[in-house]
Amino acid sequence: MHVIDYRGEDLVNAYRGEVELGDQCVVRENQQAVFFRDGKAYDVLGPGRHTLTTLNIPLIYRVYKAFFDGRTPFTAEVVFVNTSKFTIKFGTKQKVMLKDMVPVGSFGTMFLQIEDPKLFVIEVVGNLSRFTEIEVKSFIESFIVEKFIDTLADYTSFEVYRQTEETSVKIRSQLRTNIGRFGLEMVDMRIEGVAIDDDYKNKLFYLQRGVTAQQLVGKEVAEKFAEAIRDTKSGGAALGAGFMAIPYALQGATQMMTGPGAALVQCSNCGMQVPRNAKFCPNCGTAMETVSAGMKCSKCGSDVPAGSKFCPNCGEKQ
Repeated sequence: MHVIDYRGEDLVNAYRGEVELGDQCVVRENQQAVFFRDGKAYDVLGPGRHTLTTLNIPLIYRVYKAFFDGRTPFTAEVVFVNTSKFTIKFGTKQKVMLKDMVPVGSFGTMFLQIEDPKLFVIEVVGNLSRFTEIEVKSFIESFIVEKFIDTLADYTSFEVYRQTEETSVKIRSQLRTNIGRFGLEMVDMRIEGVAIDDDYKNKLFYLQRGVTAQQLVGKEVAEKFAEAIRDTKSGGAALGAGFMAIPYALQGATQMMTGPGAALVQCSNCGMQVPRNAKFCPNCGTAMETVSAGMKCSKCGSDVPAGSKFCPNCGEKQ
């Protein structure tokens, strides 16, 4: 009588050798034993000490009974699968371009469990010929990172950066279907960090307060024209080209400054135009309580930014 046993904690471990009726197979509490041969998974044994008979390994016996009469052994693999929860650390090696064209990096942890040992052995161990702990974990990690990147690209920078917990829940739900076909269950997934450049953080500041992407682009183009004119030594060429293009560039910026709910005030420290309801300047961090809140229009009662000569709502001179 031969005893087939595995005492380790690896995710998978395969015994390869001769198996015959009367042998014993010992399966630990956190294990499932899958009988496997020629790329196919057959019988599955749960925790316990099993004496192999035609009753507990009927599938593989029926397939190979032509080769033995109950005494002659046959060659098979018994793949021990660890059903305990395990973790996969994931991260994007390069920035992912999000739905609103903002590049971000992200990393976190996934908590997984092999829910269907037979399906797992068929898809991962069988089809991919991955038998060792390192090979299996490497495949799972690579597959999950690839699918995470594809899924992450469907979200906006605001969702990923400002609503990390909510986005994690949505992505986890979407990824479960992808990994389920390997017999895996995603117990939990947490995005633990998001890397985004400072320039894009400032954009998020405005977008969060109702400024449209078109208005923001207009503002940035206008600022670049102004910077180019200021930095040009001769000034002539830049002024010639600049005066023709600036009105169009300024249109978006003007709409942003005068549009409903988007009135700006000037930071007293650095001079940057900041939304009136902002508490701090996104450029220098100065508390905006020190900036004048402006006044009311004498004609329509709308808020008028400090220093304005005309009401942005009705055009009344102030």
